[in-house]
Amino acid sequence: MKKSGQRGYSIWLHPSFFAINIILGMILSYHFVMINFSADNDVANSIIVWHEIQLHGFSVLSQWRPTVDNWYLSTYPIHFLLFKLTGSTSISIIKFIEISQVFLAAVISSLICFHKTRSRYAFLLIPFFCGLSVFAYSVAYISHPFSHNLTNLYGLACVYLYIVKPQQFSFPYEIGLCALIIIASVSDPWFQAAYFLPLFLTSLYSGFIARTQPKKYVIPLFITGIILFTHIIERLLHLPVARFTLGAPEQMLANAYWFLVGVGGSLNVFFIQTDNLKIISAIILILLYFYALITMAKHDSLDRVIFLSLAGITSAFILSSVPGASYSARFFVNIVYLAIIAIFTSAVYRMHKPLLGFLGILFLSGIYSHWQVAANAQDRSMSELRAFLEKNDLSYGFGPYWDAKTLALAWDTQWKILIRPIDFDKVTGLMLRGGRSQTFNYWYIPETNEKPQRQFIAVAKGGEECPDLQLCLDGIVRQFGEPEEKLTFNNLLFYVYNRPIITYSAPELASVGELRFGWKHSDYIWQGWRKSSEPDYRWTEGLTARMAFHKAAPWRRGVFTLAASTNQPVKGAIYYRDKKIKDLDLPPGDQRIQFTIDNIDGDDGNIAIKIAFDALKSPRDLGTGREREKLGLAVNRISYQFD
Repeated sequence: MKKSGQRGYSIWLHPSFFAINIILGMILSYHFVMINFSADNDVANSIIVWHEIQLHGFSVLSQWRPTVDNWYLSTYPIHFLLFKLTGSTSISIIKFIEISQVFLAAVISSLICFHKTRSRYAFLLIPFFCGLSVFAYSVAYISHPFSHNLTNLYGLACVYLYIVKPQQFSFPYEIGLCALIIIASVSDPWFQAAYFLPLFLTSLYSGFIARTQPKKYVIPLFITGIILFTHIIERLLHLPVARFTLGAPEQMLANAYWFLVGVGGSLNVFFIQTDNLKIISAIILILLYFYALITMAKHDSLDRVIFLSLAGITSAFILSSVPGASYSARFFVNIVYLAIIAIFTSAVYRMHKPLLGFLGILFLSGIYSHWQVAANAQDRSMSELRAFLEKNDLSYGFGPYWDAKTLALAWDTQWKILIRPIDFDKVTGLMLRGGRSQTFNYWYIPETNEKPQRQFIAVAKGGEECPDLQLCLDGIVRQFGEPEEKLTFNNLLFYVYNRPIITYSAPELASVGELRFGWKHSDYIWQGWRKSSEPDYRWTEGLTARMAFHKAAPWRRGVFTLAASTNQPVKGAIYYRDKKIKDLDLPPGDQRIQFTIDNIDGDDGNIAIKIAFDALKSPRDLGTGREREKLGLAVNRISYQFD
């Protein structure tokens, strides 16, 4: 067997062996993606965004609320190109993407191993990684198109490009590598701990300590780090930024437990799926990795990258304040691939039979695990929900993101049934309009919700959006009145109204009184007001804010007083039916703004008031917060008196 220094050793010296493993990998990735595929809400992410882009253009992205792992650069361009070329967003395209993701990760892993060992046996890793356990597919989400394993694919590609870089410094080559790093890191911050920092630190070591490469190789990665850690691109694209906070000691212990369960579940040497056996399997894997690391005659850049990647993700997860769970296995996909590459490399170098035997048992256990579990019931339950909604003439409403299968159901029915994701205030039980990630802001404005006339609100028993079911049901009635019908489907309760649910507010005014703002008191729906409010006040948002009221009697004159505050100088005017009734020139601080409306139309019971601002700065511009919206007045209450 030839060693890594012999550059001339090519995969094409064993074309048959390579081809056999490629074919096996294709078969396994196809088969296991097909039997584990589930069209959940997150799978529908790019399809929903593409659909809205087709309706409203790319400017609609300004209305989209992404998660911290936003997928803007790593995923959307590829998906959108496929949708455009095929003219379809069918389920077959998503399955093709998932199969390709699993297969390419396996191929690149084998190429990394081949580059170091120059052994044809490296290509056995192709069927090995395509045949990972059902836990890896369904819990660690190695095939999911919006998972860390997609980012892991970028990471494996970056590692391969790093270890095969030309001996002579190539500026275009380094720019290409750094571009991939930026694309992956901006789209999913997980990449920074899993791959960027290991690559950067390894480059520093190689350039300044080991002196095995010129120092100038560090410069592109250093500049890339500045771009990533100053979040320049996220700020330009108005994307959320990830924040890391340390957890309490007891949280760290719990996270360590879930770390072992997650790693051992994906790489379970036992043929039985229990948490205890998963933990034992993880411990065996860790011990074998360190054995392979210690017994390696000489460590190179690949060994350092792997060690730093495994250490980075392990420590980041265990030390984090984010509580772990079984689904945390998705954070450890780099460990699944890189630890196996390290163990396999050591086994092939020395033809170590126990290590090879361990890997063989892992492969067989993974294959066997797919026949231990029942078929995924996700798609069947969605079909049942669809049938229930069609039977009860329900095609538009609001409901919990996961339990109501909101985005997936829209895709499955070709947008004939739309359920907009909602959350509930945990104190008041009121339905919150918008603000949840993976939704568009304009889904929750009255103009978008005028039709159909029959609409519903769904609440899940025991759902994360509403732990206190009765509180939320009472909140719905306070906001929207008693429903015309109450229906039940599995764990979902449906309050059905024969009218649009989200409409502009026009509270009725007595001769004297006041209206208090904030979620503790009201949820008025008016144009130009921030959707989410504080307990005792609510901000105007943008340069125009409107209010609408209905007076109970034909009064002709009204005196109004706004109790508000502002964090910047404010100039503008207040209008009644587009007629200016008061100029505004307010310094920062608390304000009492009084204005009078004379000659109110006695026959028309509606009063429409507009507040127009000349110019405003956002809290971000003022340096007082991270919000980008232009906030004018924080209104606590409006008092009034008619005569």
